[in-house]
Amino acid sequence: MPDAALQSTERQILSLLNAASAQKRIRIRFWSLPGMARTEFGDEHILRQYMPFESLWSSSIDALIVTGSEPRESN
Repeated sequence: MPDAALQSTERQILSLLNAASAQKRIRIRFWSLPGMARTEFGDEHILRQYMPFESLWSSSIDALIVTGSEPRESN
């Protein structure tokens, strides 16, 4: 997803999951696909808030939500 949408999308997802959790404790982790062109802000945010993508395969998760923007043809 575009860097400008990172934080707002994260807030929306967290808000929806919190509302749906019926006060049950949930643990959220974020991953990002490698090789995405990002701004300096986006790179720093991903480094601080996201897990390395490779760790997804060895993670014990109960659900996976995939977000992003529509695919675009590279120039």
